[in-house]
Amino acid sequence: MADPSAVAAGNADIISWFALALSAISFFVSVMFSTTRQDLQKQDLLLRYDENVANWGAEAISEIAKLETILSIPRPDDFETIYKASLLRISALVDQGRMFIPNEDTGDGHGLEKHPVYQGHRQKVLDILVDIYDWGMAHEGQMNNGDYTGAKHLFALRRLFVAEIVDLLDTKSRRQTFNTIVKDMKN
Repeated sequence: MADPSAVAAGNADIISWFALALSAISFFVSVMFSTTRQDLQKQDLLLRYDENVANWGAEAISEIAKLETILSIPRPDDFETIYKASLLRISALVDQGRMFIPNEDTGDGHGLEKHPVYQGHRQKVLDILVDIYDWGMAHEGQMNNGDYTGAKHLFALRRLFVAEIVDLLDTKSRRQTFNTIVKDMKN
């Protein structure tokens, strides 16, 4: 089994490189195709949004991996403190994510009694983080670090989260754009 902390570090590095590549793509697209100040401002806004989402996603991935690690090692004396601190951080990341990924109004009136930020339906990427938090709170006293069940469950949820971030940032399309720009620059 791979070292969970090494996996977490590797995932953080991948997301960081992805954010850097995404920044380069957005910069080149802005310079090459935008001719007006307004177009440049729009591209800059999109770039900053993508960078913020990528950085937020990288932070969430690292925290999920940290929680996996906590459940993959022999239970330390301060397990409860570390575990709850990690869950609290995931809860905070859910709230931070709401700044970038608002609930969707499907017209069914879901959550109308709540504050406007909580009205509508959470997008899947935030649902996954909420699921991790809820699962962690519900299973805290039942954790058996010896069988890795909790860590395996969190690993599966982390993979779902990564897939949602990749979809949200539309990385395939951006990568194709980047490849086209690089190819045009070589010609």
